[in-house]
Amino acid sequence: EESQPKLSKNAQKKLIKKQRWEEFKDKKKIFLREKKKENRKKKREQMTEEERSEAIKLRFLKNRDISTLEYFGNVLFDFEMYDKMSEKEKKSLITQMSFLHSANTISQKPVYLHATGVTPEIKQELHKGCPFKMLQCYEEPYIEKFSKDELVYLTSDSPNVITELDPNKKYIIGAIVDYNRLKGYTFEKANSQGIATAQLPIGEFIKMVSRKVLAVNHVFQILNEFLVCNNWKDAFEKVIPKRKFE
Repeated sequence: EESQPKLSKNAQKKLIKKQRWEEFKDKKKIFLREKKKENRKKKREQMTEEERSEAIKLRFLKNRDISTLEYFGNVLFDFEMYDKMSEKEKKSLITQMSFLHSANTISQKPVYLHATGVTPEIKQELHKGCPFKMLQCYEEPYIEKFSKDELVYLTSDSPNVITELDPNKKYIIGAIVDYNRLKGYTFEKANSQGIATAQLPIGEFIKMVSRKVLAVNHVFQILNEFLVCNNWKDAFEKVIPKRKFE
């Protein structure tokens, strides 16, 4: 029987260090898990009855079976501008999409989510961080997938102001983060395709310090909040970050 080669002092030190780390790592995991449990318990104990009731409701909404849900409208995300964005902008867009998907998951009035112009690369990026169970993706552009009559492109450059949401329409939100580089692009695109356009009635209810351009997830959440409360002012005030108000 061949004897095992003797480890050098340096190798022995590395091995001991590794073993100690493995032992510490497991203890750390247990400690953090217990700490988390303790914090949750403490938080529950400090909750008011109203907060506790709200937490139970949120947990129920989060764990619903999405195949049995009633849906209250349609929102479509146009991914055809994806290649016009930088890597940083693309990453930001994917984060915004995960935020709005989570909001739809726990909404009292969820809507159907569609995404067009989704290449395999975009689909892969989307599903990296979030399962997107409620998002139906299509590789074709919306102009090929749906009838023009059922489409309304939401853009702050449109002269038309929306007052109600039609459950039979698909409201398009440009899936783009461009920091104002592509100003007017979606409006011109929709016009050239003969598609109806509209902007949210922001100016009628609140004053903003800059142009009425919002993040993709904020536009979606405003639509969704309006469906729940049927009040534009409340929807804007609940969703739009306070720093954007005048």
